[in-house]
Amino acid sequence: DPAVVSFRPFPAQELCQLLKGVERIAVIDRTGGLGGQGTPLWLEVKAALGGGACINNYVAGLAGRDVSIQTVENVYEDILKGEPRRLPFWIDCDRERAMDIREVLVK
Repeated sequence: DPAVVSFRPFPAQELCQLLKGVERIAVIDRTGGLGGQGTPLWLEVKAALGGGACINNYVAGLAGRDVSIQTVENVYEDILKGEPRRLPFWIDCDRERAMDIREVLVK
């Protein structure tokens, strides 16, 4: 399970080697990438890998929220469908309260 642990310098060559021959790739980013064509990590992965694979963009864990195992399972189930998404998919985001800031308890 390849993970990007450093955004700059971006590990494009390493990702190309790790994901060679993979047909479906899910990129989970913790930012909405507002104003862009997608999230920053997805844009870099897509540029590094070029065409050929289905590379879908998922947004989860905004504002420091945890990304649950259920969310990862939902991403996995979605990418298995193999349907390319044109826009970022805000997975498991509560759209009714999207701008709420999570509570932090200080003792």
